[in-house]
Amino acid sequence: MSRQGLTPQQHQVYQYIRSYYTEYGYFPTQREISLGKLDGEQVIPQRKSPASIHRIVNVLVEKGWLHKTPGNARALEFV
Repeated sequence: MSRQGLTPQQHQVYQYIRSYYTEYGYFPTQREISLGKLDGEQVIPQRKSPASIHRIVNVLVEKGWLHKTPGNARALEFV
């Protein structure tokens, strides 16, 4: 699967996931991504529902930017 370009929202979420992983050493849950905070600071706009993050993460997986293992809230990996 080849990596495809990202929309600004997808890029923002991907960069947040990378920053979170660098800061804490593990991946954020979708709820943590929807809050958009890192060390108490608002890094990306807060989403009202984790469902939008669920869609974006699934697109990142489909486009080849992330890999997700089912059944675990923090089961993301960088590709």
